[in-house]
Amino acid sequence: MENGEKKTDNIKDIGVQKEAVDKLIESSTLNMDFYFMMVLSSAIVCLGILLNNIVIVIGGMVVTPFLSPLLMLSLAFVISDIDIIKRSFFIILKSVAVIVATSLVVTILVPSSDVDLSLISGIGHINLSYFYVSLVVGIAGAYSWARPNLSSVLPGVAISVALLPPLVSFAVSLAFFDADLIAGTIRSAAANMTGVILASTFVFAILGFYRVRGYVRKEIGQKKETVLE
Repeated sequence: MENGEKKTDNIKDIGVQKEAVDKLIESSTLNMDFYFMMVLSSAIVCLGILLNNIVIVIGGMVVTPFLSPLLMLSLAFVISDIDIIKRSFFIILKSVAVIVATSLVVTILVPSSDVDLSLISGIGHINLSYFYVSLVVGIAGAYSWARPNLSSVLPGVAISVALLPPLVSFAVSLAFFDADLIAGTIRSAAANMTGVILASTFVFAILGFYRVRGYVRKEIGQKKETVLE
């Protein structure tokens, strides 16, 4: 820190919050790294689901960047910026499209004799208790982003949230034309994403992230200019 300022880890410190914003914007920006990791994680999770192997599914969850756009949308709600809200929705929609497209391709390539859809029936089953899980994960995700020293726990959060499996399962269900599984996986994905967004919005709000509204707008604007150059 300049002028002998002591670095703080106070979660409500403006400097700490700006650092968290920087990381969140960077990790939720559509670039080659984001697309590559999204395709890779989707393919891994899809293979795990098709082969009924939960270990492979967890491996795919570790490398997915899909949690970041949801947290960015929550931050946009907190600072009440319609342009950033639209940007975040756009990134989420593109991410979902990449996940579904990748999973469809992987499903087509895997021999049907190797496929076991046992996992999908469980993933497509949603109830209130699962929604509670997404709320807790949303709190954990937002809080760990807000605390620089907790960034190492994010892979664990990504595994717990189980955002990717329902979307991948939706694509697999489409490939097999199973209407019941399609409906179940849509409900599951929607419930999980809604829970994460609601909970993380609450966390960012009570931590006072509305105070960095101007900084977020400036950094997003600079990111747009960089992309256009």
